[in-house]
Amino acid sequence: MNILKRILLILLIIIGVLLIISFFLPSSYNVSRSVTINSSAERVYQVVLNMEESKNWSPWDDLDTNIRYTYEGENGVIGNKVSWESKNRNVGKGSMTLVGMEPNKRVDFEIAMVEYGSISSSVYTIEPEPEGVKVTWTDSGELKGFMMKYMGLFMDKMLGEMFEKGLKNLKAYVESIPTSVMSDISQGYVSSQNVISIRETVTSAEIGSKLGELYGQLTAFALVTGVQQVNAPLCIFHHYSSKSIEMEPAIPVNKLPDAKDNINAYVMPQRDVVSGTFTGSYDNLGAAHAEMNAWIKAKGLTINGSPWEHYVTDPGMVKDTAAWKTVIYYPVQ
Repeated sequence: MNILKRILLILLIIIGVLLIISFFLPSSYNVSRSVTINSSAERVYQVVLNMEESKNWSPWDDLDTNIRYTYEGENGVIGNKVSWESKNRNVGKGSMTLVGMEPNKRVDFEIAMVEYGSISSSVYTIEPEPEGVKVTWTDSGELKGFMMKYMGLFMDKMLGEMFEKGLKNLKAYVESIPTSVMSDISQGYVSSQNVISIRETVTSAEIGSKLGELYGQLTAFALVTGVQQVNAPLCIFHHYSSKSIEMEPAIPVNKLPDAKDNINAYVMPQRDVVSGTFTGSYDNLGAAHAEMNAWIKAKGLTINGSPWEHYVTDPGMVKDTAAWKTVIYYPVQ
């Protein structure tokens, strides 16, 4: 019994000493790493801001390729949120919410980790350098409780290694993106045109199949009503988020028939626009829109309506996706 009492006493003394020491340990942490990327601030900013694109460079996706993601809100808008769940204990369960941004300079996220009940601040700053831009990834938060303070002693090493890997991935990913995916970006105007269209809300996974289905309905409607298609089809995007897309595929026609059921018939008005030509697979149109948005902001213009894509090349006639041409239009003022 005396031996057990002595062991218990020693354990209590050790715990007591550790508790006393913990009062003198830091109650917060700050981990920061940087990398220089040979690209523009605009391109890096757009990649970091896009939560769905983070899977292309996040170091935690290297630990578990089966992470389950759930997205909420509109991409690039304050409150946009991604939640994840993984069986890998180093990834765990948590969420990241966009809480602040300064275009082409800084992106602020709030990280919540369910297992630890902790909330931290994750900030990316982008600074110009002669070789490109310097990207700094900083994570900071409070260390609450006895154990968390001791974990804080190893936080720089644990997180720092992951940040270094993530920034290396980010550099490789951004530098692999073509400097410019657009050609002939310019400001001008488009004339009014007659169109028949169908407006519908779909998910991103449904876009391709739905466009084919709806263009089929419009073509059949044009034949029945005796109107002729006079230009390549287009699609207007009224709302785009990670959860849903409100789109309006349309066909320019020589005259307006009477609208029927879900099919609209109207005149798209003349308007001032910024337009540009993208050549390549439709899978890369996201980068094209990002470049268009950056061009519009750089010129001090304001988007004034829903953008649309004009599909110049018929995929049914041209099988090589690298040769597909799409003209993108943004109404501006």
